[in-house]
Amino acid sequence: GDVSAGLPAFVPGNRFSIMMKQKSAGAAMGAFGKMKRMSNLMMAAAKIQKRAKKRINALKLLQQMQDLVSMKWISALQARFMLDKYTKMIGISSEDMKLKLNLTCSLHQRIVDLYNFDIVLGALDLEEQAHIINRLGWLNTWSPIKPDTYYELSQSRREERLVSKALLHLAVEEPGDNWWNETFQWNRFDKVIPGWELPITWFTESGMPSKGILKLEYYSGEGEGKHECAPRWRLRNALSGLVLAPCPEFLRCDERDEDGNWKYRSQLRSKYNQLTTAQKMLASGGIMLNYREGEGNKKRII
Repeated sequence: GDVSAGLPAFVPGNRFSIMMKQKSAGAAMGAFGKMKRMSNLMMAAAKIQKRAKKRINALKLLQQMQDLVSMKWISALQARFMLDKYTKMIGISSEDMKLKLNLTCSLHQRIVDLYNFDIVLGALDLEEQAHIINRLGWLNTWSPIKPDTYYELSQSRREERLVSKALLHLAVEEPGDNWWNETFQWNRFDKVIPGWELPITWFTESGMPSKGILKLEYYSGEGEGKHECAPRWRLRNALSGLVLAPCPEFLRCDERDEDGNWKYRSQLRSKYNQLTTAQKMLASGGIMLNYREGEGNKKRII
C-alpha cells in the first residue's frame, strides 16, 4: 500500500509538525556531513597512495643509480649532473630529502677529483649541505685547494678546529685581506664579540681556544688577483695532506705567467665532454635522465 498515507500530514503552525520537520532536516544534514567526511578521507587516501607510488619509483631509480655508479669512477661535474637530473625528474619534496642525501653520499665515494666536491654541494641548500658535512665529515668534503666559501666552525670539534688552523695558515701566507666579515662567539647562544679580529695568540696551540664558534668568509681573489689577493699553491698542496682530497698534479707548484702574475686553474680541463659521458653511462645502465619539455608541458624522455 501507500506508505505516505500512514504519515501525519504537515500542518502549518502545529507544534508537532514543526518538530518533525526540524528533525528531518537535522537528519539530512547529518547524513550530508558523513558523506563529506567520507569524501575527504577518500581524497586523502588517494594522495597518500600517489605519494607512496612516487616514493617507490624514486627509491627504484636511486638503487639503479647507486648500483651503476658503484662500478664507475666519475668527476664532480658528472656527479652534479646526476644529482640535478635525479632531483628534477623525481621532484623530491622536503619529506624525501633523505633520498637526495643518500645519492650524494654514494656519488662522493666514486668522485676522482674530490677537491671539486664544492660543485656537488652547490646542488644542495644550506640545510642539506649541513647534513652532508655532518655525515661525511669536514676533512672528507673540504679541500684547501678551493677554500673560497663561508664557514661556521666550532673549535670544540677536532675536524672543524683543523680547518680553522688551515684557514689561519692561508690567511698569513697568502697576500691580501683573505678573512672577510670574521666573527667569534663562545657558543651559539652568546652574542658575537663586538669588533673581534684575529688575535696573535691564535698562532700557537695553547693560545687558540678549544671552544667557541668562528664565522668567516675566505677570499683569494677569484683567480684574477682582485683586492690584491692570490693563492699560494705550494702551501695549499701541503695542507691537502690534512684532507681526503689530494692536490692535483698541475697545482703542486706555484706558477707565474709571462707578466709575473700568479696563474689560477681551479679544475681539470678534459678534451671529453663530461656531461655527455655521464649521460651515456647512465643510458647504458637503462637510466634515461635527459628530458625536455614536450607539448602541453609534459616531460618527455629522449
